[in-house]
Amino acid sequence: AIKSAEQGTGLGLPIVQALMHMHDGKFELRSKLREGTEVIATFPRTRVLEIMPPVQNAGASQPKPKSILSMRNSA
Repeated sequence: AIKSAEQGTGLGLPIVQALMHMHDGKFELRSKLREGTEVIATFPRTRVLEIMPPVQNAGASQPKPKSILSMRNSA
């Protein structure tokens, strides 16, 4: 989304940076005055390709969701 510096709370990038750190990923921020900002978030390939263990109690029925949350970006 393209926004001016005055819009928003400023929490988005620190949250993304913390999430990437939790997943052993990389977070790069490149910014040039009057040109814009580039954010690159990269998950480690080995983590993405890990095989997941089988789910316990796979035969148990799961409750159906009663509501759905839908979000839309303002851009």
